[in-house]
Order: sequence, then structure tokens, then C-alpha cells
Amino acid sequence: MKKISFIFLCFLSVFFLGITNASAHTGKRILFLSSYSLAWPTVSQQIQGLKSELDASYLVDYQFLNTKNMVYNEDYKKIYYKIFDYFINQKGTYDAVVAGDDDALDFVMSYQDILFPMTPIIFHGINNEEQAKFYAKDNYVTGIIENLDYEENIKIAYTLIPQATKINIIFDGSMTGTGEYNQFISGFDNYNLSTSKKLTLGKEINASLLDIEGLTKEIQSLSKNEINFLLLFNETNTSKVNNQEANEIINRISTVPFFRSNDLDFGGCIIGGYVYQHYIATQKVAFMLNEILSSSDSLSVIRDMEVVTDSFMRCKFDKLSLERFHLDSSLLPENTIFLNNSISFWEQYSHIIIPIILVVVIILLILVVIII
Repeated sequence: MKKISFIFLCFLSVFFLGITNASAHTGKRILFLSSYSLAWPTVSQQIQGLKSELDASYLVDYQFLNTKNMVYNEDYKKIYYKIFDYFINQKGTYDAVVAGDDDALDFVMSYQDILFPMTPIIFHGINNEEQAKFYAKDNYVTGIIENLDYEENIKIAYTLIPQATKINIIFDGSMTGTGEYNQFISGFDNYNLSTSKKLTLGKEINASLLDIEGLTKEIQSLSKNEINFLLLFNETNTSKVNNQEANEIINRISTVPFFRSNDLDFGGCIIGGYVYQHYIATQKVAFMLNEILSSSDSLSVIRDMEVVTDSFMRCKFDKLSLERFHLDSSLLPENTIFLNNSISFWEQYSHIIIPIILVVVIILLILVVIII
């Protein structure tokens, strides 16, 4: 009992560190609950997008479930329930809740009737499309599904590796990983339906079922002449793995390039892909919040809002990684964002050099005419 109380107090202290001082604020209060922590790259993108468009009169409390480092289960949920229950009893209810990614939405909906009754709930970053649409049947719930356009991503990958006949994937068995897997399979099927250049699904490597040794064997068996996708890798069968650790493991044991649809860190063997823009998605969340909370009939506004399934994607690749695997970056779309893109002297200064050359040529022609 003492151990549980100690754990609760630790969580409570962390919780209060993340809460903005709301005692003197008279405007609307919003809870931004992230599944992860600020260490996860997409979270800061989400927060920046929300802040960029959110009405300045609102006060936002940012909280984090940190499920990339902790096992998210019923016991873990109960600890956070006690924390929120205590805080809400002390400070009052929220006017709206923003749930970021699958675990946060699961938590909010698990305790909706107790912690957030009759409160607008807007989700984003949700990979489990079926679950998101089920929750959105609730009159107080709407949001944005993280629609990772794998069909387009596969097309781009095939453009760079046209000799490929197979696609291999790495994923994990977490709630988010399962959602991404289902989205990939749907995109893969759509790709094969839209082209005569059919691909077959090769290895499906579920990192949650393997230890590092087993994962190493699977990854080292992959070919650079096949298309390899890294969907999500956040755990093995023995431990949780954060984004930096996952990248280090992949880059240490792999000799083949990986595409991905998440805007996480690129470099080494993780070359890039057609990635989701969380910043743009949470800008949309801010617009939705402003519309809901500025209305005298917010419930009707939510009811009229369709779940957003737009694909907020852009092409983003690491130039050095492309060069390492001899992949032609000129085949990528014109608006592609390149990381580690070394610009040549001519590319950097051609706009200055060309006019100077023209002026010199003209002067020389004039001198020739005068002399003749």
C-alpha cells in the first residue's frame, strides 16, 4: 500500500509540473493530453501547430501519458485516473479536451463519464481508424485520423527502387503500431489495384514478438533490392524502445534503406518518405476548438463536424542517405524537403554569376565593335 501511495505521489508531482497556473485565469480551459512525452519528436510539432492558431484567450494544460516509455495497461490507467480526479476536484472541469494519439484517446474515453462529462473531445494523431470512428459516434467527440497515405508512399518508393518485387515491413504490436499496420495493408492493397506493376508482401516483422537478437536476424536478411518500410518500432518482447534507441538499433544492424510515413528522425538507413505533418493537423484542431468553444450551441457544432480523414502529407528525405544507397533524388517530387542537402557553389551563386557573365560578354562585344 505504501509503495502504491509513493508511486501515486510521484505521478502527482510530475502532473503538477505540467499544469499551467489556472487559478487567476477566467477564460476557457483546455486539456491537451498526449499519449507520449516531449521527447517524442511529433509531440512538439503538435503543440506548435495548436499554439499557432488557438485563440489566445484559452488556457491550455499540457499533460503526457509517456506510453513510449511505460507499459500502458489498466493499472497504469488507474494511476492517471486518480491524478486527474484529484486535480479536477481541486481546480474544476475542463471546457474541452484534446487527445493526442491512440492511447490518450483510449484513456479519455475510458473515463469520459467520470472525468470529462458533457465535455467536447477532439482527437488527433489516431492510427486506429475503426476505433476513432466508433468513438466519434458520441455527440461530444470528433477529431482527425492520422491518415498515412501509404499508397502514395509505396509509389514514391517504387520510383526510387524500380527493380523491387517485394515490400517488407517492421511494426510493433502496440495500439498505435496495430493501427499503422492496418493502414499500411490498406494502402498496399490500393496500390496493387491501381497499377500493373504489382508488388508482393514479403516479411512482416513484428518487433513486439522478438528480442534484439531475433530482430537483428530478421533485418539482416532483408535485401536493398526490395522496398523496406519502418512503420513503428517502439518495443521488443523484452523492453520499451524510444525513438532515438530505435533509430540507433536500425542503423547499427541494417544494410538496407527504410522508408517511413512518420515525420520522425531521418538519417543513416532511414532515408525518409511521404510523411505526415502533425503541425498542420493540430492547426486544424485549433480551428475546430475555436469554432466549438465560440458557439452558444457547441453540441450542434460538434454533431455537424465530420471526422477529418485528410492526408496532411509531404515528401521528406535525407539527401546523404539517398546518396549512400545510390538512389536518384531527381526522381522525387519537386516540392520534396531534403535534409542534409549540400548545395554546390554553382547552385548557391548562379543567380549572381550568370548576370555578371552576361555583362562581361556584352562589354566584350561592344569593345570588338569599337575596335573593328
